[in-house]
Order: sequence, then structure tokens, then C-alpha cells
Amino acid sequence: MPLVGRPKLVLLDEPAAGLPDEETRHIGEVIRAIPGHTGALTILVDHDMSLVSACCATTAVLDFGKLIASGPTAEVLRDEHVVRAYLGTAEVL
Repeated sequence: MPLVGRPKLVLLDEPAAGLPDEETRHIGEVIRAIPGHTGALTILVDHDMSLVSACCATTAVLDFGKLIASGPTAEVLRDEHVVRAYLGTAEVL
């Protein structure tokens, strides 16, 4: 993931899509290091909740373009609206 110059903003859209777990973990390490190396605000757009959890202190979740949750990642991923919209809910049979 090359970065040229000293960007103020780095936007990553599904950077680990299709990669095996080991490479995804490595990409996560690289993403976490970006702000320290460049000072850039880093925005990650992804559906991989493990990667999001590993990289993001703050998370905002959109559902059909509408903000449904925002805040500390761990709290957002427990939000009932987020679980229903993205993580699924268990069906009672």
C-alpha cells in the first residue's frame, strides 16, 4: 500500500477484499501505522468487522446512505441497529 508524499487524508475502500486471513491481518497492521507515519486521517470503508475492529477506534455505520450509528467501534458493533443491518440476527426456530 504505497503512500506518496505526506497526505492529510488516506481513504481505503475494502483494502483487504479477497485476501487470506494472514494477509488481511498484515494489511490491518499497515493501516494502523498510517497515522503515525504520515499524520494523515485514515478512513476505512469495509464490511470486514474483524479488520474494522482491529484498525478503527471510531466507527460510523451507514445503512442505505443513512447514518445509523457512530462512536467507539466496540460500542457501535454492539448497537442493535448495526447488528440487524449488517451483522445479522439469529432466527429462533
